[in-house]
Amino acid sequence: MSPSLLLHKIAYSLLTAKRGPLETLGEGDQWTILPNLCSDSFVVSAGAGTNISFELALLARFGCTVVLLDPSKPGLITYESLQVVPAGLHYLPVGLASSSGKRLLYPPENNADSQSWTITSTSKGEEMSFIDLETILHRFKRDTIDLLKMDIEGFEYEVIEAMLKSGVRARQVCVEIHQGDLFQNRTRRDRWRLIFKMLTAGYSLLQHRSLDHLFVRDN
Repeated sequence: MSPSLLLHKIAYSLLTAKRGPLETLGEGDQWTILPNLCSDSFVVSAGAGTNISFELALLARFGCTVVLLDPSKPGLITYESLQVVPAGLHYLPVGLASSSGKRLLYPPENNADSQSWTITSTSKGEEMSFIDLETILHRFKRDTIDLLKMDIEGFEYEVIEAMLKSGVRARQVCVEIHQGDLFQNRTRRDRWRLIFKMLTAGYSLLQHRSLDHLFVRDN
């Protein structure tokens, strides 16, 4: 193991708070949460992709409200494949970003119907609609997000920074923090900067698995 990777693992070990019990939901695409949700809980899940077993498990387990966002073809196909739409599930064919409006998503080279579409800073791509957290709260007449889940292929950086600046309250945040060439050349250092912004804002890191992180805030 390289020294940098060892330091990476040590840092996560030191920063991850011991609190629980935690619960992992979903099949294949799993996420770990603090299971303190209820029927009144408001969940925003950005990034449906080809698997919404986590969202379906939330609905079955807690009977909460889940707003599912995904503007790409895989998300639409996944939603439309549901034989029965569960009560409490609201699908919006839009992406999540720091501000509402039109943005470009870049389709994968192989299969645009089953692979993730990524953020792009070039003029190439397909224009799609995006929404911000404040607009979602206003639309659903809520003032707090009980659980925010994001697997949004690089947009998580701007969404989290906008959330912290705006004062939008999200009690739990499940987020896949991407890095690499496909995600505006984000680096491991960028990931750590985002993590420390969350910690500084009062969140605790309760779980980390690969790129997936669970942050929880009590107030």
